[in-house]
Amino acid sequence: MSKCTSRDEGIDKSYQRTKEKLIRRVIEQFGEFRKVVRMTTGEAFKVPTRDIIEKGIQEQDLDQYPKWEDSAYNRGYTQRRMIDDEIMGW
Repeated sequence: MSKCTSRDEGIDKSYQRTKEKLIRRVIEQFGEFRKVVRMTTGEAFKVPTRDIIEKGIQEQDLDQYPKWEDSAYNRGYTQRRMIDDEIMGW
């Protein structure tokens, strides 16, 4: 077994600081939450960006997050229809 040296601990702390800076920058750029759509049902969920980065998200994980609430989703529009509506200005 190898011993953990102070150099190793320093590298680990540096990695953690760098990782945290990266996560903060991504959240600043893309927002605290992302809309993740379950492909099998079309349901949308509000997933923290941090969870996406740190854990990765699988379909079975989505049930632990709240459903995404927005008017276009609630009216039953598909993503394609929403894009068409935006292009047409409706």
